[in-house]
Amino acid sequence: GTVMLIGRYDSKFSQAFRDKLDEFRAIRVLKLEMMFDGLGSLVCNLAAFIHLRYLELRAAYATSNLQLPESLSKLYHLEVLDINIRHNWGSRTELPRGLSNLVNLRHFLAFENLHTKIAAVGKLKFLQELKAFKVRKKKEFSIAQLRTLMELRGSLKIYGLENVETKEEAMLARLKDKVHLSNLHLSWEKGQDNIASHTIVLEGLQPHTTLKCLRIDGHRGAAPKWLTTEFPLTSLRSLHLEGCQNWVALPP
Repeated sequence: GTVMLIGRYDSKFSQAFRDKLDEFRAIRVLKLEMMFDGLGSLVCNLAAFIHLRYLELRAAYATSNLQLPESLSKLYHLEVLDINIRHNWGSRTELPRGLSNLVNLRHFLAFENLHTKIAAVGKLKFLQELKAFKVRKKKEFSIAQLRTLMELRGSLKIYGLENVETKEEAMLARLKDKVHLSNLHLSWEKGQDNIASHTIVLEGLQPHTTLKCLRIDGHRGAAPKWLTTEFPLTSLRSLHLEGCQNWVALPP
């Protein structure tokens, strides 16, 4: 079944709703409008809703900072997590550390900054959109996390590529095999001037031939062979280069 809570309410109603919701453990769709930051004001034990497939959360106020409980990570059948509201959740919003335990998740509808906070995102092998991925030194945020995400489609931004050191490491992302991606944005942080490293890393980030839009920022090395001599990107419609001052060759 489906349960939806829409409109303004006070703390007294919130308590009554929480007590009543506890009787509907078999629901598959839950849509809530949040008047308070804590989800606990409406749901006593989120992990008890083991059949939940779709969870949508909305904030009544633009200043809200949603507090997502760790129990969210136990909704193993969840396929859609929707917190993609018109205004962003506050900057202090954090995701549960175990969010990657939602191994059946297909859609995570949220602002870009929350996409970059998913630890061990590689476990979400059915995920269809990842707006942004920020490479870090920690294993749970290494570029190898992208290896298993073969269902990704639409746009993907990869930041922090200065934290990738070799072509082999870059190839672990398997961008060349992600047939559904149409837009790719690769970004190196400004001030990172290891030209040799930049060159070999970008060689390992060759996308699939069906890519339509490619943007590269802050790349200090030479242009890759797959964009100059070989050029397999026959479907490319847009190429945006910024801060790539050592490129002397461009696709014909």
